[in-house]
Amino acid sequence: MFNLLKIEFYKLRKSKLFYFFVFLSLLQALVIYSFSESLKVDGGKDALMYMLFMQSSLASNIIGGVFAADFIVTEFTSGYIKNLISYGHKRSHIFLSKSIAYYVSILAFNFSPPLVVFLIATIKRGYGEVFTFRAFLSLLGMLLFTAIAQGAIASINVLIAFVTKNMNLTIGIVVGIDFAYRIISFMSIRNSSIRWVFQKLAISQPYVIAAKESGVYEVLQILAISLLTIALCIVISNHIFKKADIK
Repeated sequence: MFNLLKIEFYKLRKSKLFYFFVFLSLLQALVIYSFSESLKVDGGKDALMYMLFMQSSLASNIIGGVFAADFIVTEFTSGYIKNLISYGHKRSHIFLSKSIAYYVSILAFNFSPPLVVFLIATIKRGYGEVFTFRAFLSLLGMLLFTAIAQGAIASINVLIAFVTKNMNLTIGIVVGIDFAYRIISFMSIRNSSIRWVFQKLAISQPYVIAAKESGVYEVLQILAISLLTIALCIVISNHIFKKADIK
């Protein structure tokens, strides 16, 4: 398992598409920073919240889907995963090592832009409030919850990739989910029932975190929905992979 993880992270470090998507994510952030009037006056905390909120409006979900197709699906079509199995590696270890490396890539894509803007705003205008130990814990908690919520979205992409084993299908399904998410998001503005449903979707949890100060209810909702999604996707993906006839 440890050797498989080392191999996956080595491939991640050598992936040109990985660095391209990190660059693209940062470019999106710098464009938003250049055109946003509020970011020019916000302190670090508000700038971070704004960028985390904006992530749901950017192409981050599609980027994650395309990278899942490249990082996971191509290894089915190339025969690499079949070779790993023939060498005696457990399918569960192959699945977990591939998934962990993919989760790290998603965190890199989604956290790089907000953190860069946060650093710029903090250096220029300060944190925006007195930076106490309590404020530090609040910031750390928000980032942790966001990472868990992003992990849930990444788990959905992993599930799609392992089930379809097809690049076009993987990208198409992820784009379809993203399109549906945007439609539901727009409809939720005027309809409270749709808004309630929207806020319970796994893909919406990063938005819920950044949209307002999360109380106990919101924190429990984020954790419950995200962790349940991660657990279900891992169990289903691993089960399907174990039963699959890899050619």
